[in-house]
Amino acid sequence: MAESRLARFLPFLVWAKMLDRPTLLADLGAGITAGVLILPQAVALAALAGLPPEYGIYTSIFPVIIAALFGSSFHLMSGPNTAIAVLIFLDLSTFASRGTEDYILYAMGLTFMAGVFQLVFGFARLGVVFNYISHSVIVGLTAGVGVVIIIQQLGNFFGILLNQREEIYETLLQAFYNLDHANWAAASCGLVTILAGVIARVWKPNAPHLIIAIVVGTLFAYVLDWLWGSASLRIDKLGTLSLAVLPFVPVDFSDDSLIVYEDLILSAALIGFLGLMQTAVIARSLAAKSGQSINMNQEIVGQGLSNVVGSYLSCFASCGSFNRSAANYSAGGRTPLSSLVSAFVLALLIWFAADLIALMPIAVMAGLLMLVGWGLIDRKEIGELVNARSEFLIFVACFASAVVLGLDYGVILGVLLSVGVYLANVSRPHFRRLDAAAMRNYIPDDLAGDVTAFRVSGNLFFGSVQSIGTQLGMIASDEGRNRKLFLSLEYVGHIDTPGALALVKEATRRKQEGGNVCVGLRDHTFDDVLQKSGLFATIGEACVFYRLPTGEAVPRDVLFKDAHYVPPR
Repeated sequence: MAESRLARFLPFLVWAKMLDRPTLLADLGAGITAGVLILPQAVALAALAGLPPEYGIYTSIFPVIIAALFGSSFHLMSGPNTAIAVLIFLDLSTFASRGTEDYILYAMGLTFMAGVFQLVFGFARLGVVFNYISHSVIVGLTAGVGVVIIIQQLGNFFGILLNQREEIYETLLQAFYNLDHANWAAASCGLVTILAGVIARVWKPNAPHLIIAIVVGTLFAYVLDWLWGSASLRIDKLGTLSLAVLPFVPVDFSDDSLIVYEDLILSAALIGFLGLMQTAVIARSLAAKSGQSINMNQEIVGQGLSNVVGSYLSCFASCGSFNRSAANYSAGGRTPLSSLVSAFVLALLIWFAADLIALMPIAVMAGLLMLVGWGLIDRKEIGELVNARSEFLIFVACFASAVVLGLDYGVILGVLLSVGVYLANVSRPHFRRLDAAAMRNYIPDDLAGDVTAFRVSGNLFFGSVQSIGTQLGMIASDEGRNRKLFLSLEYVGHIDTPGALALVKEATRRKQEGGNVCVGLRDHTFDDVLQKSGLFATIGEACVFYRLPTGEAVPRDVLFKDAHYVPPR
């Protein structure tokens, strides 16, 4: 018991027990892959957020460690995010010039506030909100991100300079119209990287195909430079960065900064919530493939801690990373140890392998990211959704939104569609007509006369009143209201006053035309609401039936002491 309580606060104690030799080797390989993969993205996203490149490196190291230790998902990796980086720049550009000291201080304060918002969200156990994101939404968003990743790497792949715009179609147009300026030597390096990764995965599925792709692509570029000369081919390389070992900088809470933070509260909440939504989508997507059970509240707390702590270590707001998480899972990562390995590998690469990093072609990294993006498009799942019309339409909407409008809009649309579908389903209780054989299991033996019977399942509440009225009206139009209508409510999960009043309305109409409504209840759970709504008074005690175990005594405080019984058959 004490150990389980401790694991709630220190979740890494759970997966630490899983670290046998095969798991250690798998996590080591996956961590190395993800550590190498994040390097160019970290630099690019720091620039997108208006910050110096080293801040992207910091954000790819420290939040990853905190989220891995205190999160729930075994495969999710945190880090800088495109949509959040864009939001940071838009929110802060009105207060300071990008890259300035004030801008950096405000970015850290914004990150701190976003982390506090996430911690409050997690401690309030509101992670259930993300359970309403349907599977088709996850498939659509994941596939959309895969396409976006591929398109965003076209410039790096072909060695051409493209303006970084939010609209993905503009990136496509720029790439198309600049193909005559493409560096085909760089493109060949990217193509060799892709082919090496595909061949390695087909030839030996368990091999670290992404690392193999990096090595082969880099060696190919080296051979090209050796044969024709680097000056003539002009294959852009990644280059080196200089970093501090521990970039500790306290968040500025001076009076001047607090005035700015007051105007950024809403922005911090939006960034925090958007980060949680994207994290939830990634975590659930990977959990669906791995079979892991996710504690979303714990994952939210881990993300909040990573941003609060990261704000003191020169990190801007982070969340779950599609690129990194997909690469981690594809490379065979089994536990969050791979996240820790990736963080340390990235730090070691920057610190000790600056010369080697400088030789790594950007086109090779682009080819690697394209492999990751293609892996996010689950063709099998999409094929299964085609057969479910409503789910496929949701998939198409989320996919198109993520590609055309951006992932933030795709996530918001996905949540709205998921909640909308849920509400549409629960607001339509199902009325199933009982045939002669089924009626024997639901109709009381002493219910005489001509009767039409239906089994009702679902919920009778304010949101389903219209559906209830419509279905009861269709029943009446088929057979009239001058006969008894028996409604078995044993499979109804909830009844509120508006739902009960819909039954009262139908019972009143039937009594006026010579018929009546009788109800069969599982137990006395709904007696209070049915009595207060006037249903019992309208239909009469003789038309109320309960299904109770044979021989069970009737409590003396029940509404009807002489209630009828339907013994189980």
